[in-house]
Amino acid sequence: DKREVTDTETLVKQLGEARDELGGFRKKQESLQKQIDELAANPDAADREQKLERLRREQEEVRRTLNETVRRLRRLQSPSATSGDRAAQRMQNAEQAMADGDPGEAQEQIKEALDDLEQAQRELAADQKHVEESLAREQLEKLADTLNAMIERQQAAIDEANRLQQEYAATERWSRVLAKSVRNLAEVQRNLRGEVANSADRVRSIGVVALALDGSARLMERAAEHIDKREVAAPTVALQTRAMQRLAAIRDSLKEKEDAGDEPENQQEPGEEGGPQKA
Repeated sequence: DKREVTDTETLVKQLGEARDELGGFRKKQESLQKQIDELAANPDAADREQKLERLRREQEEVRRTLNETVRRLRRLQSPSATSGDRAAQRMQNAEQAMADGDPGEAQEQIKEALDDLEQAQRELAADQKHVEESLAREQLEKLADTLNAMIERQQAAIDEANRLQQEYAATERWSRVLAKSVRNLAEVQRNLRGEVANSADRVRSIGVVALALDGSARLMERAAEHIDKREVAAPTVALQTRAMQRLAAIRDSLKEKEDAGDEPENQQEPGEEGGPQKA
């Protein structure tokens, strides 16, 4: 689609805002419909005429605001703009009927406007879903580009933990240099954990991927907590390795789906097995 807004994330947001606005217009139309119905039972002609004029002004205000939303929907190239425009025309017809003192015709036009607004909401929901799917694909493509780098960095953290453990085992003491290296490793592990967590937030709409990333981030945090205590032996490395394996599993799954042309499923990731390991 050739849209004025090319940033997909912004487009999703703006379509969502417009959808909320359409819902607000429906509520206002329903209120107008109820008031028109009540007006029919009013025996006081002068009072009825006065109230009809007030309702006409209210309808005019709703229509003007709706027209602004419709113009925005046109700029967004949303198919719902046509139904929204039709609803605005029905509202203008209702205004004319009220000005002519014909509440019956006004009722009919308000009802038709409600139907058009409902249709516009359905069309906008479908459009929004389509754009959200495009956004999910974009987010996964960006994630795939960063996963390999994350895996490499996690492997480097594992290698560093092994090196530190070997150096400690050789002397059984934490020299100032070695202690500083351990602190640096804890910081590196936490920084990577933060990046993985941020990636999970960016693909939150894709449940299975986000949850798998969350699991990897939790494992990294547990590993960092161990490293804080200068625990860089096998149990800590096991946590780091499991975190890396999760990243690799996500990468491989995305590659398989890309090769097969499948869409990512929004399903739940199985719970993490096993309790915390002691270093």
